[in-house]
Amino acid sequence: MRIGLLVFLLAWLNLPARQAATHDKVLAGHSGYVRSLAFSPDSKTLLSAGWDKTLRAWDVTTGTESRKLESQHGYITAVAVSPDGSLVAWAGEDGVVRLRPFGLGDPITELRGHRMFVSALAFSPSGRLLASAGADAIVRIWDIASSRLLRSLTGHISFVGALAFSRDEQYLASGGDDHEVRIWRVADGSLVRVLTGHSRYVSAVCFLDDPSLLASASDDRTIRIWRWEAGKTVQVLTGHSSGMSSLACCAGSAVLVSAGWDGRILLWDYANSKQIQVIDLAPQPILAVCLSPDGKALAAAEAGGRIQTWTLSQPHSGR
Repeated sequence: MRIGLLVFLLAWLNLPARQAATHDKVLAGHSGYVRSLAFSPDSKTLLSAGWDKTLRAWDVTTGTESRKLESQHGYITAVAVSPDGSLVAWAGEDGVVRLRPFGLGDPITELRGHRMFVSALAFSPSGRLLASAGADAIVRIWDIASSRLLRSLTGHISFVGALAFSRDEQYLASGGDDHEVRIWRVADGSLVRVLTGHSRYVSAVCFLDDPSLLASASDDRTIRIWRWEAGKTVQVLTGHSSGMSSLACCAGSAVLVSAGWDGRILLWDYANSKQIQVIDLAPQPILAVCLSPDGKALAAAEAGGRIQTWTLSQPHSGR
């Protein structure tokens, strides 16, 4: 009896951490689609980009709106915060990428080059670079200090809606409507690898803690985990009943979060191909999810414009 109990306890101790989400707050204010969310590096502020032509900042602790910027240039589809928390980048309908201080005040910098709307933004881990992409199928890399275009990466044949830098800043992943994930070398803009396997639009990409692994989500209802240097799929995660709109991961965590048009948010222990938790908000489609850098919060945006947050019970070690 004692031996059996000991074996059970040892097995339990060796189980992967279970990171559960408890509902926290509802953030109401947007009157239309919110397609992009971004936490500040200190995890205290959440930014949301809306089709109601507003960019809003929310106090995560209180759930109240702390700042609002109204765009004079159409709907906003993408937002990103620099790793040091000094800058906010956003873009949308008119194809111009704009940067402002984190407080959303002046001065403003405009990065011009895209010919159509921009749907994806990503700062590099050092904050030195910003990547942008959208409907013109071109991925652009900008130098923040000089506001200069460094690279124009061509190869996608359709809309690009997903971007992610590797943790060492040497590579950039992009995904889009051509069903492909492309890996680019940041230093010279050369194409390193094309990952094929998805059968529909690739909506999100994320480099995982193991630098050899990349996750991608698609409208084909699957998440693929790639050993990207070899160009091979090592896992296929399924659980959504419709296409996926968003994917979230952060440093120090073995948890991956996916969201879909089916109104469900799934938390994954991707290393073991297991679902940790299902959050069902149907019938509202979920358009964006985001994990805070400290691993303590999850945010999701519904199609109606409402944003919900959850507290995670087992936060990871952080950056």
